[in-house]
Amino acid sequence: MATILQPLVVLTTLLAVSLACRDGWVKHANYCFLFSHNKVHWAEAAEICRAFNSWLAEPTTHDIDNFIVSKTRATSPKRVYWLGGSDLQKEGTFQWLSSGNPFSYTNWIPGDPNNANAGEDCLIANWSGDGKWADADCEWVEYYICQNEDESGEIQIIG
Repeated sequence: MATILQPLVVLTTLLAVSLACRDGWVKHANYCFLFSHNKVHWAEAAEICRAFNSWLAEPTTHDIDNFIVSKTRATSPKRVYWLGGSDLQKEGTFQWLSSGNPFSYTNWIPGDPNNANAGEDCLIANWSGDGKWADADCEWVEYYICQNEDESGEIQIIG
């Protein structure tokens, strides 16, 4: 019986490894994240993430946000990152790009969102160097974080 199970365990392990996060992506919980090394406008960041079959990161929970904060605060020099939220649809109502759902969890810096200069509609992280969020002009050029679902836990048997 043990000799029959060994190949099955090896096959299962190989399938799980082959479906893990791509090179350059970082796993957290059920997601994979890509922290960019280049700066672009918010809309371009969203398009780049879509090209990777992902979306601009959406820290919808304290756990996901803590993970992103731990990575963004560690950058030196400080980097600011685009996230997948905006109030482009309705001023003052921030929602997630991938779902259109309004924010139920937030981590704003004190005083934000403030729509400074009547043109801050897109969400950034680490503006003040502490990982917290701020609203920003979508035309600013910043780093970005892509997010997608980690499918490494899903084993598909063919045949």
